[in-house]
Amino acid sequence: MTIQILGGFIIYRLFGGTDTASATTIVGLGGAIGFGLSGFLGVLAHDHKWISIIWIPIALLLAVANRNLPADELLLREVHFKRHQFSVVVIFSLLFLSRSTPLLIVLTALFGVLAVVTKGIGNWQKRAALVAALSLPLAVGCRTVINSLSPNNPMLFPLFSGTDDFIFSEQMANSLVSWGINENTAAIGQPVRYHWLSLGWTGQTSWVSGVDTWIMTLHGMPIFGSIVVACLLLSISHKVLKGDVLCLLAPLALLVISSPFTTLDFLPVLNTTNFVPYIWVFALLLIFLENLESTSRANLVLVFLLSSFLFLGKAPYATVTAIGIGVSWMLSVMVRDQAWRKVTAFTAVSAIAMLATYLLFVRGETYGSAFTFSLQSLRNLFPFPLESGHPSIIGLILSLLAIFALVSTHVLSSIVVIRNTTTHRPFAFLLLGASLAGLLSFLLNGTGSTTYFISSSLAIASLSVPIALQSLITSGTRELQHIGILGSSLGIFLASLNGIIRHQDWLDSGKLTTNLGLIVQFIVAAGIAVLIRFVGSRRLLPVQNGLLGTLVVSALLVSFNFSQFETAIRQLAGKATVNDFNAPSSDIEAARWLRENSKNSEIFASNRYLCPESLVCPNGDPNSGSSHLISAISERRSLIEGPRFLVSTPFVTSNLYPSWVQDRVSTTLNFIDQPSSQSSRRLMESGVNWVFVQKKSTSTRNWEPWAKVAFENADVLILRLETS
Repeated sequence: MTIQILGGFIIYRLFGGTDTASATTIVGLGGAIGFGLSGFLGVLAHDHKWISIIWIPIALLLAVANRNLPADELLLREVHFKRHQFSVVVIFSLLFLSRSTPLLIVLTALFGVLAVVTKGIGNWQKRAALVAALSLPLAVGCRTVINSLSPNNPMLFPLFSGTDDFIFSEQMANSLVSWGINENTAAIGQPVRYHWLSLGWTGQTSWVSGVDTWIMTLHGMPIFGSIVVACLLLSISHKVLKGDVLCLLAPLALLVISSPFTTLDFLPVLNTTNFVPYIWVFALLLIFLENLESTSRANLVLVFLLSSFLFLGKAPYATVTAIGIGVSWMLSVMVRDQAWRKVTAFTAVSAIAMLATYLLFVRGETYGSAFTFSLQSLRNLFPFPLESGHPSIIGLILSLLAIFALVSTHVLSSIVVIRNTTTHRPFAFLLLGASLAGLLSFLLNGTGSTTYFISSSLAIASLSVPIALQSLITSGTRELQHIGILGSSLGIFLASLNGIIRHQDWLDSGKLTTNLGLIVQFIVAAGIAVLIRFVGSRRLLPVQNGLLGTLVVSALLVSFNFSQFETAIRQLAGKATVNDFNAPSSDIEAARWLRENSKNSEIFASNRYLCPESLVCPNGDPNSGSSHLISAISERRSLIEGPRFLVSTPFVTSNLYPSWVQDRVSTTLNFIDQPSSQSSRRLMESGVNWVFVQKKSTSTRNWEPWAKVAFENADVLILRLETS
């Protein structure tokens, strides 16, 4: 990781980077460029994996040969390291990781307490060393307790998430780095076209470092990803706010940007393809800011690279970012901003990069969602609690009111930024455009994929929070400042309170968390503003001081997923069930045996959570139709596994197989349930060498003479097909 980051930063220096920078810029931009190049080359050169790392020494040689870059300034003439930024990066990373491993919230609290206790001890280096020295044994102690109490492997703890996305991420990472974009190990012969770059990066890094299965997907990706994201957010806000202490709020604003009472979030599900692309989103925004201040056009090369990486990472994120850039260009031209020519060049290069990336790598993709305009989609996101079934005029009106509330509460800060800035006005235009682009989530139908628009919109909009707060403090009246403090404190408190009680059995959590929540939030905020205006801010000063005390505590509480904390308690109490865990130990054992006892070129078939005629089995098993566990761990190609992740939106909606999937499912199940020479021959004609049998899904126990049992445990049989 360090080599990737340093290599990426050398590329940044070669193409217009300044000779002085903060440590956060080194880590942020170095990580964005280094991770992207490593993943891209690792996938395209999968047959010659050494190419995925050769770019680093080449970049170093080019930097040394560059006459405009003196040897003693190869990286930087001066590095600015701010200890406050370091603390914020650590706190952000711990809070972010607590979304999937909630017990880390304890470590976060310990870090904060130790930082305060050691405040008066020597200089900051000694205090940092003491904090690290005390934190290490505490962390080891916590890990020992978890190991002794946990009924399952703590290394796989994030798989207690109720989703197969982590398993999908691991399978795709291995598939891309082993077979490239023209072969998917979950379905032989099927290409991979959509959002593969972040998965290619985790796969390439796993290969280079030699770590075991799951390490990068479950631990390396969120740890290093959160550090790089925090550094990028700090660098962006530091550049806009000119070093104001409020820039430290930018990473924390991202954690609490989710709307109180609703399920809207910048990261609804933590997995590789949802999180890593944010690195390229924020890196592109940072280069946008540098482009406004620079006279060189060399950094347009970085614009092309980062725009391409972003589009290959997550197309909806790229769409929202592109709309923001486009709005910035149009408004900059309209108001004749002094930087409009720079914005025009940036916009043109970014658009060309995304278009070229689409034509070269994405066009022809069939697995993704076909987005269509739909008022039904708008209403479904904010259902009316007093009715069910078909949409009504009342439900539609309430949904529109909720959209208005969303715009009023989240886009308002962007408007404040525009009114109070001149030097970075194009960037403020970008924030406004990206914020409004999130409304696509409410107007398009795409079987859940539409939430990516609002998620990325919220993430970008979070940058306007510290900027707007600075404008409020420096140029706002005392009355406006009181309104801002009260509104923010109460909003975050309500969000944390909602997070605590949303999972209580005695409440209708659906109505509480998703129905009309934004409207309630807007009414509360407006009511406070009116109350202050007519009653007078001095009378409410005690209330203001009381709410200030809840601000920090509530921000910590709301920053992680409470449902995961509930799962953690169940795990430590030994009450976790197989349904809670998407990777049963018997399946893991069998898949590892297959990896160790088969050739890399061999193919397996499996009936694991595979239904005869539908994507999701009638028994309602949460794993049916979507698990890629065996191909993920065995690192072998499958005839068909987890078909729900392999088909387009119409088939997911109808819960039916396309013809090519149906044929593979029938071929697999016919042999496992009713073995014969004909069904055996069909499997072998498909290239299958091994059959992974989930015992509970079939009553058959004898497949001779067509196959012999090579491995067996309590839940799984692995058969070796006989060629004669």
